[in-house]
Amino acid sequence: MAIVQQVLTTAIICYNFVSMGILFTLPSSTFVLFSSDNTTLDRIMTETEISIMGSLSSASPMIVMPFCGYVLDKIGRKRCLMLFTLPQVLGWMLLVIFNKVEAVICSMFMCGLSGPLYLVAPVYINEYCEKSIRGSMTTYVLISYIVGTMVSYLMGGFLEYRAIAYSGLSISIFGLAIECFMKESPINLMMKGREEEAAEAVAFFKSCDVNSKEVIEEIGNIRRIISLDIEKIEAIPEEEKLRPQENKNDKLSVWKYLIVSRSTRRALVISMLLFVTCLSQGGVIVQMFAEPLFKVAVPNISATLASVLFALVSIAAGLYAAHLVERVGRRMLVIVASLLNGFCCAVLGTQLHFLWGPGWLTVVFMLVYAVNYTLGAGTIPNILVGEIFLPEIKSLATTFCTEWLFFVSFILLYIFPLLLNKIGLGLIFFIFSGFSFASTIFSFIYVPETKGIEVDEIQRRFLKIK
Repeated sequence: MAIVQQVLTTAIICYNFVSMGILFTLPSSTFVLFSSDNTTLDRIMTETEISIMGSLSSASPMIVMPFCGYVLDKIGRKRCLMLFTLPQVLGWMLLVIFNKVEAVICSMFMCGLSGPLYLVAPVYINEYCEKSIRGSMTTYVLISYIVGTMVSYLMGGFLEYRAIAYSGLSISIFGLAIECFMKESPINLMMKGREEEAAEAVAFFKSCDVNSKEVIEEIGNIRRIISLDIEKIEAIPEEEKLRPQENKNDKLSVWKYLIVSRSTRRALVISMLLFVTCLSQGGVIVQMFAEPLFKVAVPNISATLASVLFALVSIAAGLYAAHLVERVGRRMLVIVASLLNGFCCAVLGTQLHFLWGPGWLTVVFMLVYAVNYTLGAGTIPNILVGEIFLPEIKSLATTFCTEWLFFVSFILLYIFPLLLNKIGLGLIFFIFSGFSFASTIFSFIYVPETKGIEVDEIQRRFLKIK
């Protein structure tokens, strides 16, 4: 019973990631409709507008992300989740009220403003969950986004456009409402000096009495983590220690902390490079362009059916990843999954380029690709970002990482249609294969294991990396 509230709180976050997945991948099921003579909008979308609609939801988060770290600490994790869930409601309202091309593009812009949830959720989960389940809980949230993509594919295949808009609006409003019942993160409350409220939050998440020994020990542990001296983790250059203007009793600002801390800088650079190699394995592209992609890859099979199968297999792989991530660890999972994905993308590339096998074989390879990507590249980087930074720097560092995630996603989504027309789908999967092998090598050399390890020890492990 100790983790019931932790699971229920995670379930609320999962629901809102389902809602976000539905809106983020709405273009996949509407590309064909909006660019056809049967469009439900006021006019047919141009090729440029189609490209913008597909990539804009990854561009708009970059506008608000620089402020997210400040807001995360200022108003707290719970209110931050509610703040960044609100744009989903506004995005669906635009689709319900207006039937113009400009409204659809604005809706995708609003949808992207919910992107900081990718930053807030891992931080929040890592702060209220026990070490034994924090990886699996974060994985379930990421799986929920894939569930949302599957729901979006199904809605696009079986519902009319107006019905999709009204359903999405209802789902997002309910998600915003149930977030009101969550508790604030104990670590955030302690950082603000609200120790009594922090003790109540710990008691809530651990389902025990506020005066119990378990709560007292956890409050002591949180106090130790947020008051860690950086000199206890790493050797600070002597000239930094002796500067007269620095008061030893003063708390370092987050920017000063980032400049002084070698372990934090290494963790930040490694996590950002890991995002590049993992995102470039192509999962975000396949999710966003699923139906048109399957129309090209397997024209003799229903694109909606193939897309739903892809999402179902990704969900199953994600559920298995939630188990593996706590059993075999983060590092080993991303290494092995990326290696297997490299071979899978290479074989799939030859199939798409030379068509040496039947169409159903392409679908099989795509499903294997879904498994490999979800087990490793689609899961591990987001888990690591929530675990590897100390509380003082976590908001700023995760802001950098999430901003970088959406920047790389935007570039990939924008250039994919251009590459598809220039070189074809087969050669694109050869590129995915190359990045998969690069991710394997990079993770083997630079990514430390974080499973079940306190954050100060994780930081020390980054110092050992040459």
